[in-house]
Amino acid sequence: MEQSGEGSEYSARMSSSRETPQEPARIAGPVAQPSAPRERPPPNAWDAHAHIFGPPSKFPYTAGRGYTPPDAPVERYMALLDHLGFTYGLLVQGNAHGFDNRARSMRWRAIRGGCVAWR
Repeated sequence: MEQSGEGSEYSARMSSSRETPQEPARIAGPVAQPSAPRERPPPNAWDAHAHIFGPPSKFPYTAGRGYTPPDAPVERYMALLDHLGFTYGLLVQGNAHGFDNRARSMRWRAIRGGCVAWR
């Protein structure tokens, strides 16, 4: 069965193996030294949306992506959860990896939480 519609066009762009003429723009990363909240979250609170990126040598970015993120390793995210007072975190697949879920799914167990995947 052939897919049609806007979603399949997006999927085709993201999974394309064609080379891009130049590297997409780099985007800003997470705040390096965020302030601790004045009020701590309640016990067992969740951070409801985070991305883990890189390193691109192990988890390459997809051709045709619109941006290039800085490395955002799981260890830095774990430290952020502790700093902000969250018990759990939810990883969401960033589109710089296209539909290659390895960067997120290989590390989600380390974050005391869960992950969202789609295809």
